[in-house]
Amino acid sequence: MAAENPHTAERAKIAFFDVDETVIRFKSMFRFQEYYHSKTGILPGFLGAYRYRSFLRAMDRYLSDGKPREFINAQYYRGFQGRRRSTVRALARQWFRDMRNGGESIYIPAVVDIIRRHQADGARIVLVSGSFVELLEPIAEELGVSHILATRLETLRDRYTGNILPPQMIGDGKAIAVRALLAAEGVGAAESWAYGDHISDIAMLEEVDHPNIVSRDPHMVALATERHWGLVDPLPDQEEEYHA
Repeated sequence: MAAENPHTAERAKIAFFDVDETVIRFKSMFRFQEYYHSKTGILPGFLGAYRYRSFLRAMDRYLSDGKPREFINAQYYRGFQGRRRSTVRALARQWFRDMRNGGESIYIPAVVDIIRRHQADGARIVLVSGSFVELLEPIAEELGVSHILATRLETLRDRYTGNILPPQMIGDGKAIAVRALLAAEGVGAAESWAYGDHISDIAMLEEVDHPNIVSRDPHMVALATERHWGLVDPLPDQEEEYHA
């Protein structure tokens, strides 16, 4: 058997990051939905706001009915049925440019600092999200991230069918995707880190030896303390916005 290359072994590190409210400050899917309605359809400037309010009412109803996040996530993408993938992807990039050009505060600087430290240490950064790949591409590009584990949507002749390709990137689906990538890359849990902000990220965090919670929520802080996990304050005093 050939001897292991020590330089290869040293580079074999992966750090997984949830995106919404972990790397960025907001829920990207909801923000983009508002933008999409403001740019498409009949009289987008007038009816777009109405369509977005109708969408929010449906989401609120699911929450009040106690529907799980997996169900709500699937219903969100049902609404993509018939949309052109090329149009959505172009609008996603325009949405991102408009935010950046408008000076919007997007990132959580404390987490971007962590990403930069991992990159300097030779770790591969992977974004893991229930948001969809096309929406996260410009964020990944700005951060210098080459791998995205996010929702992949079925398409037929450039139109979304409204179906999610497995695994669904919520809860256990994130863990399945992380586990598969670690196995494919031959990276062990000891050389892996993960960061998330929500209880739905726990399954993913349990796949690595270096889990970290990014939150001030008392329940999440207590969980990190109980399990001796890393804890990142997403809002340290006098933080400044990250600029690429």
